[in-house]
Amino acid sequence: MRYEFSLAIRYLLTKRHESFISIVTLMSVLGVAVGVTALIVVLSVMNGFDRDLRDKFIGVQAQLVVQAPGGIVDASGLDEIIHADPEVVASAPFIQGQAMLRTEGSAFGVMVRGVDSARESQVTNVAGHFVQGSLKFPEAMWDAAHPKGDRDERPLPGVAMGLELAHRLGLGLGSEVSLISPVDSKRFPVQVSGLFNTGMYEFDSTLIYLDIAHARRVYDVDELITGFAVKLKDAEQVDAVKKNLRRALPFGIDVYTWKDLNRTLFAALALERTVMFVIVGLVVLVACFGITSSMIMNVMERTRDVGTLRAVGATRWGIRLLFLIEGALVGLIGALLGYAGGMGLCYVLETYPFITLPADIYYLEHLPVQVVRADVIKIVVSAFFLSLLAAVYPAHRASQLDPVQALRYE
Repeated sequence: MRYEFSLAIRYLLTKRHESFISIVTLMSVLGVAVGVTALIVVLSVMNGFDRDLRDKFIGVQAQLVVQAPGGIVDASGLDEIIHADPEVVASAPFIQGQAMLRTEGSAFGVMVRGVDSARESQVTNVAGHFVQGSLKFPEAMWDAAHPKGDRDERPLPGVAMGLELAHRLGLGLGSEVSLISPVDSKRFPVQVSGLFNTGMYEFDSTLIYLDIAHARRVYDVDELITGFAVKLKDAEQVDAVKKNLRRALPFGIDVYTWKDLNRTLFAALALERTVMFVIVGLVVLVACFGITSSMIMNVMERTRDVGTLRAVGATRWGIRLLFLIEGALVGLIGALLGYAGGMGLCYVLETYPFITLPADIYYLEHLPVQVVRADVIKIVVSAFFLSLLAAVYPAHRASQLDPVQALRYE
């Protein structure tokens, strides 16, 4: 073992004459540890948000949406073009628009999505989120006790709605409600035939599903559809498939990926991730300044030792290396302690989700955690090299000490 390494360990572990310097060094180690811990936890939580939101959006929304501003007339021809792409697994037509739900005591604006339940189940995972009923729409059972009035208000099959919306309107499975068309204000009596809970407040509080044939009645259209929801073999290929479909589809047909439909949300998350990284990273930077301060004081305390080493033949590079190793050891210990603390805290947060979140704001009920190995390695390595960099100036100053002056008054 080279003398620089053994002396660096001795300097770090042995009790100094000035206890204040030891305290400053300890604070520097703890500062690096706290910074690394905070960075690992923050990035893991942000990664968890990205993962959970992506899974939820892809589960409820289609991976790819093909639609036209004025609707699509030739649905079968467009469906053939879509399926010509080898990445496409399934597609499902839909009609989407706004309407009004009216109960005896209240009215609420909702987003109506008319779907073919069989094909929709092949494209999205909405059917797997039902807590009562299903995505199939049985014929509503109505009797003479329900007056129809002068308009064509024949009962529709049941509607499926989000659990949050049902709670807000005081509805349950089998409850009777009226769906009012925005086209001509016709009122369609309907029963609640299914309740779903996706865990995403925006969908659970505003979205209802209706059979596509009866959605045409609500919006007074014949063969027109809003578009197609498309599922791919690999969700990560959406951008490539989007380009291919844009070239193949007629002019005026728009193609959107799940990333496009949620661009604002994920852009905000990316910005928040960057800002949090910078803010928490300042903790590590401040700890590195602490390392510089403690190393400067350490050099002052070890002036006689440096003079003795230089007198017996130690080179300037050897002295510089000695204090660089000591600074690196401080950073390494702090980074490893931070790694242990960060991984331990992430494990606790993931195993015991005791931190709850308001679902109407964050779309999630618990704090999500996803530890990405590459991020952890970058954090630990970066903290170590910042600590090493913090020791460069004190090490250089130590190497410039004149042995004669250092031993003159000893």
